[in-house]
Amino acid sequence: MAPAKRGIIFLRPTTLTKVDSAKERELDRAAARAHAASVSFRASEKFRKSKSKAQASTHPGILTQEEYTRFRYRTRKGDASPLSHLLEGNSDPFDALPVNITPRVNEALSFFRTHYLPATYGRESLQARSSAEELEYQAFINCMHDECSALAFVFLQTVNLSQVKSMSASRKMSLDQHELALKTKSFAVLRERIGQKLAKENEDRTILRSAILLYSSAVVRGDYIEATMHGKSLARMLYEREWESPTTAKEQAFVGHMIWTDAHFAQRFMKAPHLDATWALAKLKPVMEPLDKMLSSLEGMFTAGMDECLDTEPVRSAFIRDRFAGWLWTIESLPKGVDSEAAGFWVIATIHLVQGEMVSYALDVDERLRKCTTEGQCDDATECVWLTQQSIALGLVFAVWLFSAPSVGGYKIMWTGPVILSRLRKSLSKAMTLAYTIGSRSDKPDPTATSKYDNAYLWILSKVAQSEHTFAKPNSNPWKGWGNRNFAAVAQRMQLTEWETVHERLKKFLFHDGLEPRASSWVERTIRLNASDPSS
Repeated sequence: MAPAKRGIIFLRPTTLTKVDSAKERELDRAAARAHAASVSFRASEKFRKSKSKAQASTHPGILTQEEYTRFRYRTRKGDASPLSHLLEGNSDPFDALPVNITPRVNEALSFFRTHYLPATYGRESLQARSSAEELEYQAFINCMHDECSALAFVFLQTVNLSQVKSMSASRKMSLDQHELALKTKSFAVLRERIGQKLAKENEDRTILRSAILLYSSAVVRGDYIEATMHGKSLARMLYEREWESPTTAKEQAFVGHMIWTDAHFAQRFMKAPHLDATWALAKLKPVMEPLDKMLSSLEGMFTAGMDECLDTEPVRSAFIRDRFAGWLWTIESLPKGVDSEAAGFWVIATIHLVQGEMVSYALDVDERLRKCTTEGQCDDATECVWLTQQSIALGLVFAVWLFSAPSVGGYKIMWTGPVILSRLRKSLSKAMTLAYTIGSRSDKPDPTATSKYDNAYLWILSKVAQSEHTFAKPNSNPWKGWGNRNFAAVAQRMQLTEWETVHERLKKFLFHDGLEPRASSWVERTIRLNASDPSS
């Protein structure tokens, strides 16, 4: 209903006659009050509407198309305002960094800081950073202050983030497009920097850092051709570079990062690392030598109790170094005089050097067996020995990956496990078949036969079985997996049924019961459930 027009009300004179009744006077007063209320309401309503209109015209969420276009144009021209950052989604409104920190970029950086880094160093959310983790975090901050390294770093963390998301659901198209855009820009800026051929130390470091980050990205994505290109180029750049003598901490960090990436390249593609380990150790001598001397003095502590089948080099030395690294990583306090940063660097560098060395050894065994078979000099016993040592080497690679690779949301970032396992399963199956048929009249393995390598087979299969439990899908039956069935079969050959006796055998190699579910919770059940089905 339309409001009534504003009218005029006429009241009687104030000098009323005595004959006016009380009723008439009350009616006059009521009419006056009603008129005043009507005028007041219309005035306040008009004020409210005008105020709302004024507020709406300045509210950032209510913009005309012309205003929106004008703000976008001003932002592109560099004439930014606080409102333009809201419109564009910039998380770095003060432009403190050389790259645009969009919400998607910020998500990747937050993922690195709050998930990836703690997972890499085994830190709980409320724990303080270790010295090694703090060093890597500071390196991340330094990366973000140069466009070349910042783009490469954001690209790597976006790739890492997409790997986690792809484990639970298919990658979103927008994330793929974002990856491609970052990759294209990272390559372009790096090519420009290399083309300038600046001899400045800082520029040299920026190029190295960016190239290593792009190498890591290619490895994570599983791009063998691109990863090989980066790896070979980086190795050549490192060999030809002029180094300080002795090397500085920053130079050592470059070598350490290259070792880390090279090891994952070797595991991902079952290829030899690009960087020569002897050269790398020479450059790392200032930080590695004190811990190497400590290992030499304590070696008896880590060789005691080792299984007798660990008698072949370089496998034996690899187990000694990894056992020492595990001890350094898990003890509550380091021995007096041992620097915590140096110890952390030694552990990470040594573990990944060993990973690359064991992959190279496995490839060397393949070549030896091929040559031996071609020349007709390879009998079953010799082949069994070589295949078993190869399986032990690959078992060590798989065990270290299983325990140390960063895991976010239940998914490994460096998903190299299936590649290692596929190669390990092939070698181990053939080695066990030979071990349990040698001396038998049948071509099939004797279910009661034993071998000097029983402990080794039991240890390797325990790691495979552990992975089947750790990564079991809902409603699956890991106790009937390949690793669990063969683990139970070897345990039955050795007449082992209890966890304590199994544990004594596993400790002869490299064992840490830190993965969920704990081995102590599934070993006996696996043996019991597979007692009537020892097939492999």
